[in-house]
Amino acid sequence: AMVRSALILTDSGGIQEEAPSLGVPVLVLREATERPEGVAGGMARVVGVDRGRIVEGASEVLEGTWERGEAGNPYGDGRAAGRIVSACMDAEVGLT
Repeated sequence: AMVRSALILTDSGGIQEEAPSLGVPVLVLREATERPEGVAGGMARVVGVDRGRIVEGASEVLEGTWERGEAGNPYGDGRAAGRIVSACMDAEVGLT
């Protein structure tokens, strides 16, 4: 269902990381986030629990006026495990 969402409102740190992988903007319902990459990348905005800020952010997304980042997922491309295996193989480290 997340992939079909136009917008996600959450206080979950995990969701803040997952939504950018799907290209879904996130409104963070906290006063601060330990995941600033999403905010810096333009895929998340910290709005807290203020009704006006939540409505403003949601309206911008739904009306198409929120300028989102185009850089892709700020948390990586999901291919870390393969790169680690390749690096170990290149270093001739036994993977038993």
